[in-house]
Amino acid sequence: MSKKPEARRITKSRPILTLEQRVDEALRIIGKVRGESDFATMHRMADVNAVVDQMSRRLELWNQMKSAPAARQKRFAEEYGLALRKVIAFTEKTTPDFRAPPSPLHVSANHLGIDQELFDHNHLLRHLRLLHGICRSWEKSKWGKSQPSAEDKRLAASGALFLCERFGLPLTTTRKTGENTRASVFCRLAATLYGDPDANLQPYCRTALATRKAAGAA
Repeated sequence: MSKKPEARRITKSRPILTLEQRVDEALRIIGKVRGESDFATMHRMADVNAVVDQMSRRLELWNQMKSAPAARQKRFAEEYGLALRKVIAFTEKTTPDFRAPPSPLHVSANHLGIDQELFDHNHLLRHLRLLHGICRSWEKSKWGKSQPSAEDKRLAASGALFLCERFGLPLTTTRKTGENTRASVFCRLAATLYGDPDANLQPYCRTALATRKAAGAA
């Protein structure tokens, strides 16, 4: 009986560098221009620090949006959306006679700040449908779910793109293919900002670059 081949293990990348280490390694990759003044060096360090700090803040905000409060918002949206669907269905069925009851059934709306003569039924329906659309957006969202996110890699690629453009570095997106090859500066910088120098961020770098080109062409 032939032996079953062992399942191939896939090593997932994860951030291993501290924020300070990311700054130091990014500065090493960017390099120093020969004859550069101390002021220019400090300015370069400040730019890298700003990118790493902004990434950290945006990732923290993203994680907060996916936390428990976001999960509660999503549950509320599911309940509210269900109620709105019923209200919309009934509102669509109302007839002009129902909306303008005879005098014995007259309802005053002055205290609500509504001019009954100018009340627009279709306007109300549009607002209800807008609210329902907002609920649907929350229902479909993945916020509040405890699942892996690639947001940190997207932020790293975006930060690397900014730094490459800032310091005139090439925007090639070559990944490391073996022991004797090295990834492009863009991809190495993105991996460093992400926190794992060995991570393959080529797909995220390509996406960031394509998004920038599309924005520039618009």
